[in-house]
Amino acid sequence: MSSTRGTQCSTFGLFVILCLFTWAAEAANRCSADIPKGVHELCAGVVDYAFFVPDGKTESDLHAAALAQASNGALALLPKSCQTDLKLLICANVYLKCPNGLDVNDPNTWLDVSNGDDTAVISKLPFQRPCLSLCESITKSGATCNDVLGLMGGLPDCQTINPGTGQPQYSKDSSELETCNSLKDTKALAVVAGMKETYAGGVCSGVVNEVYIPPPQKVISSLSPMLPPYTVQSILESGIASALKSLPVYVTAKCRETATMLFCGKAFMAPQWQPDAHDLLGLDVYMPSYPARSVCLEYASACKEFIAVAASKGVDASQDCFHVDSTTGIADFPGNNQTVLTIPVPGVPGGLSFVTKPNDMEDAIVELVSEMVV
Repeated sequence: MSSTRGTQCSTFGLFVILCLFTWAAEAANRCSADIPKGVHELCAGVVDYAFFVPDGKTESDLHAAALAQASNGALALLPKSCQTDLKLLICANVYLKCPNGLDVNDPNTWLDVSNGDDTAVISKLPFQRPCLSLCESITKSGATCNDVLGLMGGLPDCQTINPGTGQPQYSKDSSELETCNSLKDTKALAVVAGMKETYAGGVCSGVVNEVYIPPPQKVISSLSPMLPPYTVQSILESGIASALKSLPVYVTAKCRETATMLFCGKAFMAPQWQPDAHDLLGLDVYMPSYPARSVCLEYASACKEFIAVAASKGVDASQDCFHVDSTTGIADFPGNNQTVLTIPVPGVPGGLSFVTKPNDMEDAIVELVSEMVV
């Protein structure tokens, strides 16, 4: 058995797909049942088994490693089916499964390692390796991820050798024999949200129909990337509901209407399809359409009395209708089409720019409720 210690990661272009914790057979390795949970951990719901924790590492180290491998912003541009496959691969690599009956301190209970179809045992390991099929679902010809990640230089190497074990990272053993970890029981829970969803809430009903779903970390920095469908939307809905309920009873109906349009338009931006991404990369990419400046100016006019009263109480209820982010150059309330993102693409001078027009929200229908909060 290997006696090396430490950590070694392999980088593949866009992102780190493997973080290989080397281990020592005689060290204080262990199996943990502290599975990842909640919206702040990438593999929540996907990893439902006890997993291997190498000596010197903690569950928090593994959680952080999984997040780091999925946090490259470029991954959010990939189709949701590709992101789902990547999520499965990362989780299986970071959380190496400890099967029932395995004792990390008793090599007699460890799993046999054979060389592919050869049944001869060449080694033993205290965990199940990820199934080769998890990696090949990304790299095989025709796979959703293959062409796109190949173009971006981010394909993983399915034949890589784990430097800590000296064995292939992925098991070629049949998953039917359950000698490798295929995550087959939780694959359905790994599904990742796309860039566009139908609005499923109630607060902005009539105002919003389709929603651009930003990378979760853009909403709350501590959120995990690659969250399930409608998770981000639910978080945004909660914030908007609270903001609208905080409007005092004395505001006019027109003020409440324009405030609803403004708040809903800022939180739930309209998705705009990017034809250049489809033509150059074969991707259906959607980018956010920011509320038009006219929406902000209408709020400022209709709610000027409320804004003044709030200011007298030390509360800033105004909106800077002409604010432009000094770092990104993006206007909160654009008056014209604007570039919201540019990515490098081989053969495209200056990269591929994503442009969206302002959302004037002319089709919005605000349904005012009778219950107001004083």
